[in-house]
Amino acid sequence: MVISQTSMNMNLLGTYNYTSEGSDIWGWYNPINGNEYALVTLTDGFSCVNVTNPSLPNEEFFINDVYSIWRDVKTWGNYAYITTEANAGLLIVDLSDMTGNTYSYINQFTNSDGNSVSFSSAHNIYIDENGIAYIFGAGGGSASDGAIFLDVASKSLLEA
Repeated sequence: MVISQTSMNMNLLGTYNYTSEGSDIWGWYNPINGNEYALVTLTDGFSCVNVTNPSLPNEEFFINDVYSIWRDVKTWGNYAYITTEANAGLLIVDLSDMTGNTYSYINQFTNSDGNSVSFSSAHNIYIDENGIAYIFGAGGGSASDGAIFLDVASKSLLEA
């Protein structure tokens, strides 16, 4: 039996082709309209694809960004948080705006005690069930190869 030729109990539902390479994918469900989205990081930016009907995936928007072979994406509420190993900081995208026009890059963070940290690149992001974002491999600022912890549950950093 040749395993590479079997479907392993899977059926192909659809595909979406890109002209650049990808590095990460994450899913997001919009509770307002019931749509499902694939959030895709690419070497040249960030793509949001509506996969509600997986046989007809449709790109809702694309945000062009500096070239990077690595990006990572996670969500909290209606926001996508994207790290990159390029010098771009943290990209925050408001997913309630499917035009892709509501986003910001942030690289400077200050806590309630007035202490601040900055970074322009990071390898990975994870957001736990309490809305704490863990950003790893941060560099290009005061956080050299370190970890940064951000509270994204209290409000979006876009609203800060």
